[in-house]
Amino acid sequence: MINALLTMLLFGFFWLCLAPGIALPMRVEWLTVLGAAGLIIARFAPESARGALAVRRLTLSRYEPAHLLIAVSLSMCAAVSLWLSPQQGLRIERLGADDAIEQSEDILLDEFTLQPSLVDDGWIEPAPDRLRVTASFYTDRALHSVMLFASHGGAVWNIDGRLAAWQEQSESNRFLVLPLELEAGAHQVECVIDGAAPFPRVAVSATRSGTTGFTPVAGIHPGLHPLAWREVIFAGWLGAALGVLAFFFAAPSLNAIAAPFFAHPITRFAASVTVAAIALIALPHPLPHHEALSGAIRYEADEAAFGVMAQRLLDGQAPPLFHYGQVYQGTWEAWPLAVLIHFLGDPALALKVLPMIWGIIFIITTIYCYFEFFSTRSSLFALVFFCVVGAHFGWILSKAWFGYSFSLAAGSILMSIGLRAYQRNEFSALSALAWGALSAATLYELPISLPFVAASGVLIVHPLFVSWRKSRSVAFSQRIAALAGSRRLRPYLLAGLTLAAGLFPYWAPIDPGSARAAEFLRQGRALPEARVAGERPLVDRFIGECLPVLLGSRTPYNQQSDLRQAKLAYIPSILFLISLAWIPFAGFAQKTGNLIGDKLIRLTLFCMGVFTILLVSYSPFGVWPWYALPLYWLSPVLFFSLLRSAWRLSPSLSIGLCGLLFVSWMSTASFSSPRMQNPSSLSQDGMLVPTRFNQVKKLVKEKGIEFLLCDQGFDISPNDAGRDWIGECLTFDSNGSVTGSDRLSRRFPEDAWRAIRSNAVGYLYRQGFYYNNPSLESPERYLPMNMDVLKSLFGKECLDYHAYTLDDYELFLPSEKMISMEKSTWKLESNNPTFLDAAADNNISPRGYNRNTYWSSGYIPSDGGYLRITFPEPKPFSRVVLFHGTKANDYLHENQAFCLTEGGEWYEVGSLKYYRAYRSSILTTDKPVVSRSIEIRFTPPEDNSWLTVFELWVF
Repeated sequence: MINALLTMLLFGFFWLCLAPGIALPMRVEWLTVLGAAGLIIARFAPESARGALAVRRLTLSRYEPAHLLIAVSLSMCAAVSLWLSPQQGLRIERLGADDAIEQSEDILLDEFTLQPSLVDDGWIEPAPDRLRVTASFYTDRALHSVMLFASHGGAVWNIDGRLAAWQEQSESNRFLVLPLELEAGAHQVECVIDGAAPFPRVAVSATRSGTTGFTPVAGIHPGLHPLAWREVIFAGWLGAALGVLAFFFAAPSLNAIAAPFFAHPITRFAASVTVAAIALIALPHPLPHHEALSGAIRYEADEAAFGVMAQRLLDGQAPPLFHYGQVYQGTWEAWPLAVLIHFLGDPALALKVLPMIWGIIFIITTIYCYFEFFSTRSSLFALVFFCVVGAHFGWILSKAWFGYSFSLAAGSILMSIGLRAYQRNEFSALSALAWGALSAATLYELPISLPFVAASGVLIVHPLFVSWRKSRSVAFSQRIAALAGSRRLRPYLLAGLTLAAGLFPYWAPIDPGSARAAEFLRQGRALPEARVAGERPLVDRFIGECLPVLLGSRTPYNQQSDLRQAKLAYIPSILFLISLAWIPFAGFAQKTGNLIGDKLIRLTLFCMGVFTILLVSYSPFGVWPWYALPLYWLSPVLFFSLLRSAWRLSPSLSIGLCGLLFVSWMSTASFSSPRMQNPSSLSQDGMLVPTRFNQVKKLVKEKGIEFLLCDQGFDISPNDAGRDWIGECLTFDSNGSVTGSDRLSRRFPEDAWRAIRSNAVGYLYRQGFYYNNPSLESPERYLPMNMDVLKSLFGKECLDYHAYTLDDYELFLPSEKMISMEKSTWKLESNNPTFLDAAADNNISPRGYNRNTYWSSGYIPSDGGYLRITFPEPKPFSRVVLFHGTKANDYLHENQAFCLTEGGEWYEVGSLKYYRAYRSSILTTDKPVVSRSIEIRFTPPEDNSWLTVFELWVF
């Protein structure tokens, strides 16, 4: 009876793991209940527990062929059931003339939320001009309202074959809420989008309440077809149930076959050869070979900030103490990066090679640690784990920012030092010096690496604790005196002093306004209300978001989307939580060098995992998977301990769990996309180093340009801002002679001030991108801004810049006709000084509106207003250009331009004429005028619009 009950519990466990359509938190709750019941029963009936999966290692009997036949039959039935089950997802179709289908694809999704990161590159380049998205879904309750979203284009929506709504291209509100009654049952949704290039975002949400609580429509299926009968009869859970039954019938035979196969130990020589073979074949997967070795290098502005620091070190400037703009993270990594830049000669390549080096050190050190202190099989498992764990791990080993990859490398060495001290019951002076220096370096670089320091600290303190316990018979005061004067204490004092010295920027009063490490750990981050409303930190932050990303079943940062290639995406998360709960009890047989059998080691690993989870779940920063980096060192031993314990219970159980785990990982291991490499970004291709950038630098130097401002624009749709291709990426990549910038005030305030007051400024733009966001505002207020407008603005008829086309980029460099004196010597005045300093900051980005990067008159008084430019000495000029950006009406209507004579008299020299093609007002004189002051007087227009100036030039 107990055996049958345990079998039912195991059946329920596997079915909960495999059945689709169950939310992960609910799976965890039910699995917790089943696991607790199973442990209670197994605790009081261990023999019955061993019989639950026929663990007895018998030879094949006359009954086992029948078991295998039943297992094969059930497996075939499960396969047929899964084949007949409706496929989840939606269908996208590229439409041509007469709505002919030119291209179609079924996208595997569990919710009606389509975004460009989920489609293949063939849909991005070229993007479809006309797109149809179709899906059907089944609901067991009536829906009272739906919310439809198409990011841009003209969208026509049909629900159940009837016209439901349409959106015009010019509409600014792309969300449509419809009070639509949908009865329980199957329904169909179709959206046809004209002007779909670039690839849009499409979503359908619904609510049962009628007004609030919209959630994405789930359980969708590709195309428009009836599915209610298949949804009910051949639901995914039926195939899962048949598959679990097949496994139980096959369990005795699996036990009989697998038990002797793994009975023999693996020698160190065999393990070494195997590790080397696997490393040569599979290790390149987690390394960023597709970036650093392919030449298509992408990197973030945050990464480039490290490059700036390294470049400045090479230029002999003072070493930075903290990451620019981040006074809680150190910049130790800038030193090895400077060395790499010096020897490689290619700063962009150096940015990618450095984290790769740290990643190789982490993988090798961790595998050695497992090999030396745990078991040979665990080291092999760890290597395979790192090769298939997913995109996030590869991303971490491709980013040289904030020291994430370095923290992994340093943490693995710290754990090796701790385990070595624990094994030998000795902490030497050399180990103390190494531990203190590495702990200081990793905490200084990234304070959230604290779990590594804490766990290794517990292990190195153990020898001291053992010596303390040996003298328990001595009086307490005598023990204190003996300890203070003993040699055993000296390494610990050395480690503490080294740690304190390495962290001196955090506690030394160098800058009274700088943050300390403790402040970093408790300070908050401004998160959108919708992001945190009703959030349960442990369930929603860690289990729901962080853990799936960490273990590879979700994209690293692209809106935290589930990977459509992932099979059984929730399995790694579930097994991780089970393995963490099991590790305190999962002792191996005691062997020489096998420390996992030690209770203190298991408790330390358990506490390390719990500490990391608490730090991720309850820190005020929101959920960021890289906060859980210590789990990458810990996860292999957790998983291996669980699988090893399951093997002792039943080889078939261990094989089943291992199969589920690796099916989930392998389904995503080969999938990689540049769109995964950009955190918090909607960029399709990441931030690429410009093609032929050496030629860009050469041209900039030839023209004597000091600053190069870059703007990569909006690269997905007018509705979504791509990450700025911020000039920090160019600053470090310029050998110190050219500084790229785009609103640099956050990280480089001194450079930003010099850039906005310089005349020697060039501009670099990427072809085919958007440079404003007109759909967010009414078209009557904002004008489109694209490459054609920029070419007109910088062309012969307006600014007359030198223009160069370099592959996908347009480079504009100022001509010799510009007035030579620096803008820092100009004096700007107005009767309304709102944002006046920004009127000459060289930032012509139309996306700068509402960011204090332009000058606005406010409401112009009835008696008019003025804008005055005063030079330190009289200068000849023949043209003045005021760039108004995307503001449709905020330009000079009625105006006169005056100059000041040497005698202090104002005289009129003309008026500025507005040119819509340039988005600018221009004053042109017949012959050069010499004056030290130009005053533009204007009157309020009839529509009461303001005057907006993004940038001004004088020639």
